[in-house]
Amino acid sequence: TRTPRGWQRTQCCDLKHFKERMGAIMGTRSGTPRGLQTAGRRLWTDITTEYELQRHELVLLEQAARTSDTCAALVAAVESHGILTTAGGRIVPELVELRLQRVVLARLLIALRVPLAGSDAVPQYRGLRGMYGGVA
Repeated sequence: TRTPRGWQRTQCCDLKHFKERMGAIMGTRSGTPRGLQTAGRRLWTDITTEYELQRHELVLLEQAARTSDTCAALVAAVESHGILTTAGGRIVPELVELRLQRVVLARLLIALRVPLAGSDAVPQYRGLRGMYGGVA
């Protein structure tokens, strides 16, 4: 089979390559991923200091931390511009995107299955709800 230019062929089950690639993306397990802002770093440190996470959970946590940073930036944009546009009085697009990013953040945190504050029980996974959860 042919591979596109620039792609390297690797075996799909090459565990050493996978670990090296994940190490390059995630850095060390104890260190925070590069590029996180204040909100993302806070979420990362709060969860990693409290819980021992597997590699796949760290990937979810990194995405949640980046989404948290996006939400913080969108909140700042909405606070500086207001919630309505000057032309036509419509809701600013940043507010709509903030709502969507908060849904994504909630789903990522649910997928991590972090216990609620004050509880040692791990939440039971019940799958996604909404338009993906069943027949409409």
